[in-house]
Order: sequence, then structure tokens, then C-alpha cells
Amino acid sequence: MVDASSVPQTGIIRPQDGAQTLKRSSIYLRISLDHTGEGLAVERQRADCERIARERGWKIVATYTDNSISASDKANVRPDYDRMVRDYSNGRFDAVICWDLDRLTRQPRQLEDWIDAATEPGLLLVTANGEADLSTDGGRLFARIKASVARAEVERARQSAAQRQRAAMGRPPRGVRPTWVARGSNCISASSSRTPLRRSSG
Repeated sequence: MVDASSVPQTGIIRPQDGAQTLKRSSIYLRISLDHTGEGLAVERQRADCERIARERGWKIVATYTDNSISASDKANVRPDYDRMVRDYSNGRFDAVICWDLDRLTRQPRQLEDWIDAATEPGLLLVTANGEADLSTDGGRLFARIKASVARAEVERARQSAAQRQRAAMGRPPRGVRPTWVARGSNCISASSSRTPLRRSSG
């Protein structure tokens, strides 16, 4: 048995294999922003995940919920996610049910931890939308592409916010220096004008 205190937050240690006919499953629920604080979205996720467990005859041994916590920023602490990782490492369950793969994680490094855990017989990971099957090459490829796209969307959003901030401050966008901005200039003067393009008459 793995000592829970020795398990890093970002890693997943495979528990010792044991002969089991009844899958012990966990459910992970998460939404990035709960506008009302009523937890309605995670309750809808819970209903779908519990239905999957019933259909497969799995016993739910734990439910983990991180309500109104984003998974896009790796600096964010998700208490129940970290607890789930420790519980899996201690052999408490051998299946994870979540509504969608991006509810579980949006971090490529964390995804690789789950892929490692599911590559060999042991962990089963099931999503309510039926898209994730980390036991197959195609499923792992799909999961990696989805995580990469999600990461790119976050980075684009941050860059757009930074550009809007620079525009509000009267500063040119980062990147290639516009030809009408003097070298070394940090701001665009309101009185500055661009040289108009003129077509040659000859």
C-alpha cells in the first residue's frame, strides 16, 4: 500500500494489482464556473455518471467534486482531484467515471499520468459522452489532441486579453513593429499619422 503522504499531487502511482470481479468505481465532477453557486451543473454530471455505473454493475466507492474550479491553470488547487489521485494510488478504486475528459483534466501532463495508469490492465476511465477510451491507441490520440486544443484555447484567450490591455493603454500590439511606429516608441501618439498609400500615375 502506498503512503498517501508520499504521493506527489501531479503524479499517479499504480496500486498493486488484485483479482476483482466487481469494479470499484469513483466519480469525478467538475465545472469551471458556477454562476449561481447552487451546484446544478455538477448534479447533472452526477446523474449521468451514476447511470453509467448502474448499467455496468459497478460499485461507486467515492465521489469527488471540484465545483467552480478551473482546470486550465495548473496553479489552481483542486482539492478533490488531488484526493482522488491519492485514493487511486492507495488502491481504493480501479475505475473513474467523469462526464467528459476535460472535466477530469485540461493539463497535458496530468492527462499523460492517467494514460500511463490506463495503458496496462488496471484503471478503466469512462466518460458519459463515450469519447474517452485510454486503453486504445486511437482513444489516447483523441485525448491528447483534445487536451492540446484546450490548452491552445487558453493561451489564445490570454494573448487576446493582453493585446486588448495594450490597446487600451495606447500601446502597439506585440509582435512585428508597425511601420508607422517609430523604433523604440512605446505608445502611439494621437497626433501621429500614417503615410497614405499612393498609386503611381506613371
